[in-house]
Amino acid sequence: MRTTVYEDTYSRGGHEFCKKVDTASGTFALSMDGKAVTLDEWNRAVNRYFPMSLKSAHGNALIRMKERSRIRGLVRLLLQDHPKSVADVGCEAGHIAREMLPYVERIVCIDSDPEMAAKALGSLRSPKASALVADASELPVQAHSLDALLAASILEHVARPVAAVKEFARLVRPGGLVLVSVPNDRAVMRIKTILRATGLGRLLGRLASGLAMGHIHVFTRATLREVAASAGKVIRCGFLRPFLLDIYALVRV
Repeated sequence: MRTTVYEDTYSRGGHEFCKKVDTASGTFALSMDGKAVTLDEWNRAVNRYFPMSLKSAHGNALIRMKERSRIRGLVRLLLQDHPKSVADVGCEAGHIAREMLPYVERIVCIDSDPEMAAKALGSLRSPKASALVADASELPVQAHSLDALLAASILEHVARPVAAVKEFARLVRPGGLVLVSVPNDRAVMRIKTILRATGLGRLLGRLASGLAMGHIHVFTRATLREVAASAGKVIRCGFLRPFLLDIYALVRV
């Protein structure tokens, strides 16, 4: 039987974070130091204490290699039509946007966390780049004003993934591309269980031992395809190679 309820506690920066997620019903409860917090507050804490940048600078070379492979794979998929204007939704500190910048004329970095949006813009330091602070399901961008949009490792963090994907499609011109990706959490959790059972859990370093702190949804390829179809025609859906630890869906709007 598939696990649908996840309860985890995370200690970081002198704080204790607790999360209970029921992926079957889509409900979740979040708290910090015993006090209930909103999803926005929770995600900002994730950005502070469990940022994706930890993987790029991880002490384990295999994790660094996997992260580099993930970024390169996503960039190749999104840029296959040679878009001139793109958005990176959930840009965090701009680690993927930096890879796309040389190949586009305009890039919009979007994050719900003002600190992350500012970091992304400061990291890119380019007249081609701009930044916006906004929720994924309500983006202050003109309709059909982009050639392509990337939302990497964000749908597992938002309250309403379908609403977010529909909003992504609104921003992209007809015929443009929307690329969404999520962690293959079920596979990741199995690997973590094996590592703990064999005494090799120390290889995880600072990564959470259970379900990653920010994740309130767990996707399969089938469920990601279903959500992605809200944006248009899903032309590709699969696992990023060679590690198969991320699922992606490429949509033609």
